Amino acid sequence: MHSDYGYFKFKTSLYDGGLSIQTKLFQNPEKCFSDYDCNPEGHWKEESGLLNSNKQNFPIQLDLGFYFAISKVRYAESSFFDCNYSELKIYHGFRFQEPFDPFHPLDFYHKDQCEWISENAAVCPRIDITKKGILEMDLRKGSTRNSHISFWHLLEGPSGLGLVLGLTYCGPVIKSLDFIDLQVNRYE
Repeated sequence: MHSDYGYFKFKTSLYDGGLSIQTKLFQNPEKCFSDYDCNPEGHWKEESGLLNSNKQNFPIQLDLGFYFAISKVRYAESSFFDCNYSELKIYHGFRFQEPFDPFHPLDFYHKDQCEWISENAAVCPRIDITKKGILEMDLRKGSTRNSHISFWHLLEGPSGLGLVLGLTYCGPVIKSLDFIDLQVNRYE
């Protein structure tokens, strides 16, 4: 039996709410020009998972090698008339050039830890998978970088169910906060 794989894992210590994670992993970012025009060539896969107080880890088994990825993390925490929401985008191993350069759209990232590029976006190291190794993204509560009110739940869902439940439980306003902090851990 061969063990030519390792793990890329999301972990959380946010126990008051739930995290939804969507990540698109690929080995060749050559055909990525923007968030909305990213069609990598070769091997790529999409993974989705949920984290909460009962499930604090979301591991993804990958073959040995290195990967780039774009991950979207959404956090929701709710109690009666006090609902909080946060979104975070993570670029793994690259970010898009600012300002946009159509000939060289990517800026590769070579540091060992994550760096904030806006209130709700970060660039993190490339995903290097070693034999039975683990690259872990630890999502935890940090200081608030941005806060504003949101009405997104009033528009959610074509059936209107989101509107009824949102108004009844959360009220007309939800607090949108950018407070998730990131730490990269490697285990060999």
